[in-house]
Amino acid sequence: MSARRGMGRALLWLGCGFALSGSALGGEAMQLSGKLIYVGSISVATELNLATLERREIYKRDEKTSLRSEITHVNHDTFVIAQSDNQLYLVTPGQSAKKLGPGSKPVYFPKHQKLLFTSSRPEEARPRLYEARLVNDELREIKEIHAGPFGLANPFLAISEDEAVVYWPHNNAEHHYRYKLNSGALEPLPIKNCRPVGWRAATQQLICENPDGPPFAALLSLDGKGRVDLPKLRGIAKGPYLMAQDILLGSRGRIGLRGETYDLVAYDFKTNTIEKIAEEIAIASGWAYWTE
Repeated sequence: MSARRGMGRALLWLGCGFALSGSALGGEAMQLSGKLIYVGSISVATELNLATLERREIYKRDEKTSLRSEITHVNHDTFVIAQSDNQLYLVTPGQSAKKLGPGSKPVYFPKHQKLLFTSSRPEEARPRLYEARLVNDELREIKEIHAGPFGLANPFLAISEDEAVVYWPHNNAEHHYRYKLNSGALEPLPIKNCRPVGWRAATQQLICENPDGPPFAALLSLDGKGRVDLPKLRGIAKGPYLMAQDILLGSRGRIGLRGETYDLVAYDFKTNTIEKIAEEIAIASGWAYWTE
C-alpha cells in the first residue's frame, strides 16, 4: 500500500464525522498568514498563500525521477526535497536543483546549519540516521547517528532549534529518543503508544498518533505524562504547526466526484475547532512546511 493510499484510508475513517467549523456556524473564521509549501503530486511542489489561497507551482521534477513526500525548509525560498532516486536535492525556485547525495526524510536545523536524514548503504537494505552540515550548497562533516531499521514514519521531529525526537519502531516495540545537536547525545525517552507527528510548542508536548490500531490523536509530554486526548483530530493527517497562532494544519479525507480527495484543514488548539481552508490539498507530517 502506498503512503498516500494508506493516509487516505486513515483520513476517510472519520472523514465526515467532524463538527462544522466556526465560520460554517456563523462564527469568526480563522485568519491565517504565511505560505504553505507542500508536495502536491508525484511531480510538483506547490506554494499556497494562506491569506489569499492562491497556489503557485515552485518546483517540478525532472524526467527521470518523481518526488517523494519529504520536504524541509532551509532559508528564504530554498528547501531540501527527497526524490524517488533516493537522493536529496537542494532547490531554489527558478534555479536548477542541486543533488546533495543519497538520503531521505530530511529535517533541517538552521541555527546549526545541519541536516538530519536517513540513508541506506549499498550492501544493506536498512536505513541509518545521519547528521551533516549544509555549507555552500554541499553536505559536509557527515556522521552516522544511529543504525536503524526505522519504520515508515519520519524518524526525526524537530522540537526546538537544538533538539529532535527520534521515533524507532522495531521488533513490535517502540523506541523514542531525544537527539541533541549541541552534544550529539541520543537519550532514551519514557514514551509509549505514540507515533510522533508534530510538536505543540505552546505546551511543549508531542502530537501523537496510534502506532498500531484504530486512529487516535493525543498530546503527550516528553516524560511520558500529561496525556490529553484530541478526539477532533482523529483521522486527520497532521501537517505543520503554526506556533504564533497555536494552530495545526492537516488534511481530512472525503469522497468527491472523482473518488478519494483531501481538504486542507486547520485545528485551533485554543478553541478546539476545525475549519476547512482549501480543497484538494493533501499534506501530512514531513510532507509540508510553513514559512512567512
